[in-house]
Amino acid sequence: MINSPFHNISKTNEKKLTIALLVLLPILIAVMLFFDAPLKNEVVPNGIVSFELAKEITASEKILNSWDKHA
Repeated sequence: MINSPFHNISKTNEKKLTIALLVLLPILIAVMLFFDAPLKNEVVPNGIVSFELAKEITASEKILNSWDKHA
């Protein structure tokens, strides 16, 4: 049987931590989307993810050159 990652924590604290994490999740997603927005353009439709998944050096260079200082 798989144990909970919180198995060393009491049930009460486990519930509190789970609720806190569920509240933080959408907030952190919104923050990441906010910081990724300047990185999106015609060359990089998926922002930083496009750069991370670039398979060739030339694609990476093209992506880097498409970003300005603000990005």
